Amino acid sequence: MSQRNGSVDLFRFIGAFSVILIHAHYGPTTTESVIYLTLLNRWAVPFFFLVSGYFFFFRFRTNPTAAIKKTERSLLSVFLVVNLIYLLVLLLTSQPIETLATHFTLLKGSYFHLWFVSSLIVGYACLYFLWRAGLQRFFLPIALTLIGLVLLTDTYAPFVGVEVNPVYPRHLLSLPLLLIGFLCAQHRISQRVPLLLCAALTGLGLIILVAEVALIAQASNSTIENHEVLFGVLLVALGLFLLSLKLTIASHNVLAEWGRKYSLPIYLYHPIVNYGLYLVLDSLDFPGVIYLYFLSPFVTLLLVTSALKFLEKRTPRTYQLLTGAPIWSQSLFKRQW
Repeated sequence: MSQRNGSVDLFRFIGAFSVILIHAHYGPTTTESVIYLTLLNRWAVPFFFLVSGYFFFFRFRTNPTAAIKKTERSLLSVFLVVNLIYLLVLLLTSQPIETLATHFTLLKGSYFHLWFVSSLIVGYACLYFLWRAGLQRFFLPIALTLIGLVLLTDTYAPFVGVEVNPVYPRHLLSLPLLLIGFLCAQHRISQRVPLLLCAALTGLGLIILVAEVALIAQASNSTIENHEVLFGVLLVALGLFLLSLKLTIASHNVLAEWGRKYSLPIYLYHPIVNYGLYLVLDSLDFPGVIYLYFLSPFVTLLLVTSALKFLEKRTPRTYQLLTGAPIWSQSLFKRQW
């Protein structure tokens, strides 16, 4: 039993669109409204980590070893495939690849957003190790400690005098959120937390986020777009995650179905479309072109989703390979009659 309902998958689809909004190009100048739009959508990646931990529990509790093997094989496969694809993208678009010759490439991948997958690979492995070590009772303290460490070495680093490459704290973010999602499933938190509290937590997170950004920007003399991991963002993600568990939406809802099937590949491949749209829009020169920039996230979502649906229907093997079917799986390459 997966305890799956359509509301979680619907939020996953909204989260995928939020990531597109973060990475979209909004013209040659960056206004404060665009920066806040970006910050308000940063809940999506923490939300994905929470959901991943939540659903992993239901596979894990029946056969932990089989669950971790299957999950890691799928993630390793898609990480390898998608990195090769983006390496090709870099070559075709004449973008520099010299910067990839570093150990950071193993952590963040060949393109800026692929750290999400490698972080999941490490996070799942650490969760399994902690479980095998008999540390289940310490899951919550470990999660809270790691969240504090991420905040102190990333957003709050100027206040504690720490200089850490942001790749490290960002990569560490998956484990605590996987643990929290795992615990929410294990202890059936969705049945214990009232709907009003979920909404209040989300609202509180938004208030803290706005105040947090303003205070940090003023105190550290840094621009607000540099802040990605904020306490308010994590609260919003947690509130929306719990809210998605409380709401009831039919699993056959079309957007819920797209969220279940396409949220990960939308995340993985939307930068390719974003980049193409940017080149097109950058070549245009007329007064109303700025409005087209703001429409570009919707166009990206439409194009990526349409492409995925086409591949799924016409070339299912290619679709499976692009979205996580292990490349060493013999069944993937067996001829179907």
